[in-house]
Amino acid sequence: MKRLALALVVAASLLTSCASDPNLRANIPHEAGFKQCSDTPHDAISSFLQGIKEFSLALLRAVLPDDASLYGVFGNNDERRGREVVRQISANPEMSGESGSCTCSLLSMKDTADPNEKIVVVKRVVAVGDEFRDYTRSFRARFAPKGNCILGIDPIDSKWE
Repeated sequence: MKRLALALVVAASLLTSCASDPNLRANIPHEAGFKQCSDTPHDAISSFLQGIKEFSLALLRAVLPDDASLYGVFGNNDERRGREVVRQISANPEMSGESGSCTCSLLSMKDTADPNEKIVVVKRVVAVGDEFRDYTRSFRARFAPKGNCILGIDPIDSKWE
């Protein structure tokens, strides 16, 4: 009986020490309804821009809550408005049809008074013929308090500068 009690104490001690190790806790299932999209908001935006660059719906969906639509993120849950915002963001007066290409990257991210909101500055490099032109545009990005999922992206600047 004493051996069983001692074995239970040792097992409990080992389990307690393992549960306090953050590396092991990462393997514990998340609470219901909670999705871990990225480690930081910076990582979420970087992955989102990578998804745009690669035309990867999987990368884009990975940083959004499971129940969110891609256009809804740009339209405050209004897909129709989101489609228009995406069209406006994608528009470039220098490019007509398929005559050019562009890539976007994260230039900077600034905190706001709201810990779940960031000001994101995106750099857009546009290739028109043999020329490359740099533009920037600011966006307000909202994140889930847990898991850093992107909840909303709103353009601050009216156009690429």
